[in-house]
Amino acid sequence: MTTKKPPIKMPTHIPLYPSENLIAILVLGDRARDWPGVAALDERKGLPKIDPVRGGRYWPAVKAFYDMHNGVSSIAAASSYPISRGIRIAPFALDGEETPHIEKAMARRRGRRKPAWG
Repeated sequence: MTTKKPPIKMPTHIPLYPSENLIAILVLGDRARDWPGVAALDERKGLPKIDPVRGGRYWPAVKAFYDMHNGVSSIAAASSYPISRGIRIAPFALDGEETPHIEKAMARRRGRRKPAWG
């Protein structure tokens, strides 16, 4: 006699930042216990990380990641490039404060130099 697992009850409303347990159920279903390993691997490919302020992953971005990963999003369908082959789209990070006054002064100094041959 085999024992059947009770069916997983799917939520009718998914919050924007669900818990890891809920994401595991939504993504993997009965294999939800495998989620920590799957998430660690997929974060390297672009799966959104857990937002430290909100305490969860942004669900629309998680769904979009798996849609693109499986080639079912409109972006993936229009693209002829393979999905998740080391290409990661990330927002630009600020690299420092702009200093136009210093850059102008340096340009003026460069213009005053004597030629090396004279």
